[in-house]
Amino acid sequence: MTYTVTLVDWPELPEAERSAAESRYRTTLEERLGGAENVPKHHKAFLDVADSKADTVPKHSAQDAAAYIVAQNAADKAGFHGLGHFDGAHFEVRLATDS
Repeated sequence: MTYTVTLVDWPELPEAERSAAESRYRTTLEERLGGAENVPKHHKAFLDVADSKADTVPKHSAQDAAAYIVAQNAADKAGFHGLGHFDGAHFEVRLATDS
């Protein structure tokens, strides 16, 4: 399964800067999660845990979700590095759907 990273809600940002920021975000996320192949698993765990009741979450899913949150925070810092701040701007990770 593959995924995309998109910097959203910053329409005035030049394309070259947007692309570089998305690349920094992706690289950091992958480094923190042990490779590109691990990002979808951790992202899915994060979404599953967010949609579940606390007492129904398997331990491994909670651990994967926690690792994703830590990686996401580091990726945010790397992605926004040098860009400053723009209210509402954030990175969006989307898992590709298999056709």
